[in-house]
Amino acid sequence: MRDVARAGVIDNIMRTQIRDSAFVIADLTHDNSGAYWEAGYAEGLGKPVIYICERTKFEEASTHFDTNHCTTVPWSSDDPDGFRRELIATLRRSLDLN
Repeated sequence: MRDVARAGVIDNIMRTQIRDSAFVIADLTHDNSGAYWEAGYAEGLGKPVIYICERTKFEEASTHFDTNHCTTVPWSSDDPDGFRRELIATLRRSLDLN
């Protein structure tokens, strides 16, 4: 949102962008409550939500119980190409693009 320099309440801008999106990617690495809210808002609108999380955090602590049963693509700075491939594959399956 920092890259969107326009007037208005940031919450309203985010709601509009989520509403107008084809899908949402939510990074749960840092247990950011806002990311959980935004993902839930998107799911409530029927948008596909792809969850991502840093691999070590995901393996050691998982994610909140509301999302620990959802498809989550783990990422690692040690394997950006593997993450990219898995994220693209998950997006294709989620959007019926295969």
